[in-house]
Formats: sequence, structure tokens, C-alpha cells
Amino acid sequence: METNQLSLNFDKRSLSGNTIKLLAMTAMLLEHTSVFLPSDTVLFWCMRFFGKAAAPVFFYFVVEGYHYTRNKNRYTLNLAMFTVVSYVPFILCFDGALNVNTFLNFSVIYNLLIGLLVIRTRHEVENFALRWFFICILFLLSCFGDWTWIAPLTILIFDLFYGNRKNQLYAYALLTVLRTDLIVKVLSPVLFFSRFKTFDFSEWHTIGYDLGALIPILFFLLYRGKKGGGGNIAKWGFYMFYPAHLMVIAVIKMYV
Repeated sequence: METNQLSLNFDKRSLSGNTIKLLAMTAMLLEHTSVFLPSDTVLFWCMRFFGKAAAPVFFYFVVEGYHYTRNKNRYTLNLAMFTVVSYVPFILCFDGALNVNTFLNFSVIYNLLIGLLVIRTRHEVENFALRWFFICILFLLSCFGDWTWIAPLTILIFDLFYGNRKNQLYAYALLTVLRTDLIVKVLSPVLFFSRFKTFDFSEWHTIGYDLGALIPILFFLLYRGKKGGGGNIAKWGFYMFYPAHLMVIAVIKMYV
């Protein structure tokens, strides 16, 4: 009875997939709206810190979506469609105008699509040489999108360890620490202090910013493996939120 009660309490404080996505959307909104604040304020860097948690959540759920969906072609088509829908809002929001210098800039939705194609290739192309040839091409194409090669690599790592969440999180944490040079960034001010007895704060804001990429680990630990409620409203809401909020921010930036 006691074991069942503990299990019930854990389930009550667990998070569904849709709840985690909602938290990620909130984090994304915080990061993107931080552009309206001075970059030397604490609030700006706090918003950037939490915002860094958004993209890895969606990387994780691309893998979940691939393994759960019954129609992988429709799932791929949905991501392709919203890659197109998000194209102009992304450029207007972050580049200001569509021109010869910006037309090859694609949003993170594009790299969610690339990541999905990477894991589809891994699972569905039988020839070893051909499989990894296509994966290499996809990694090159990812360099035109937000998060560049980091997006498909993170998605591939989550897929490689799919079914073993502990190993997924270990691998993700290691990738994050290595790609952000967190150890070097943390040790640099500490070593500076040990020698000169005064702190060098010049890099501490970037340390906090990079540490935000580790926040999703907490979400994934609490994820109970269930999609959650909301139905089609939640499903399409997650898709539509991205281009819609970018377009709103772009319009505000035009008049501020």
C-alpha cells in the first residue's frame, strides 16, 4: 500500500509531454522578448537563461513524436509545412528584412525537420554507406538553420539512447558541457580569482546563459511518458505559436 501511495504521489507531480512543451514555449517567449531590454540588465540575462531551455525540449519531442506517431510521413509533412510558414516571420524577427543576405536563414523548425529526417534515415535506410552519406548531407544542410548542426546532433543522440532516459540525459548533459565550454568558462573566473584575489565577472553572464541549456534535464526527469490533454488544440497550437509570436515581435520591433 505504501509503495502504491508513493507511486501515486510521483505521478501527480510528473509532467506530461504537453505540459513540458508549454513550459518550453514560455521559455522561448522570454528569450525572444528579451530583445526589448538593455543587454546589461539582470532581467535580460535571466530571460535568456530560461529561454535557453526551449529548443532542447523540442529536440527531445521530435524523437518522441517519431517513435509514437502512426503516420511518419504526415508527421514529416507537418514539420515541412511549418518550416515554410515560419520562414518569413523568422527572418523579419531576427534579420529585419528578406534580402540576398538573409534568404538562406531558416528557423529552428527547419532544423527540427532536418533532425527528423536524420533519425528516419538512420532507421529506414538499410544500406550502411548510403545511410550515413545521407545523414552527412543532412548535417551540412542544418548549417542554414537556427542551432545549426547542434539540433540534428542532439536529436540523433536522444534517438540513439531512446528507451533509456538515464543514458539520454547523461549524453545530453555531456554534449551541452562540451559544446558550450562550460567547464572552461566556470574555471576561468575562479582561477583568475585564485591568482589576483578579485573576480573577473566579464564571462559570468554567458556561463548563466549556457547553464540554461541544462534546465530541460529536470523536465525530462519528471516526464511520465504521456502526451497529456489538449487534443488537436494543443497539437496545432504548438505548431502555430512559433511563427505567430515571431511575427508579433517583428511588427513591434518595426514601431519601437
